[in-house]
Amino acid sequence: MPGLWFFRDNNGNEIDCIKEDKVLKLIEIKSSRTFREESLKGIKFIDKLIVNQPVEKVIVYGGDESFLFKGNKVVSWWELDEKI
Repeated sequence: MPGLWFFRDNNGNEIDCIKEDKVLKLIEIKSSRTFREESLKGIKFIDKLIVNQPVEKVIVYGGDESFLFKGNKVVSWWELDEKI
């Protein structure tokens, strides 16, 4: 079973879920039905810290459609089982 982690530092930088698998997955979960680019803040911060390892970046949100945004998977919670 893959390892599951969260991250938060003293400056408030955080990511909801880090999943250790064949590829490291950074997962941010938002309750909003509307995706906003600001949702990537935590993922961008953590992504800068990771070197020499492939990373998959995922935003889970309350909307109805899944799509790619600037190389990040934006996944509707309706499709969560299929996409992550």
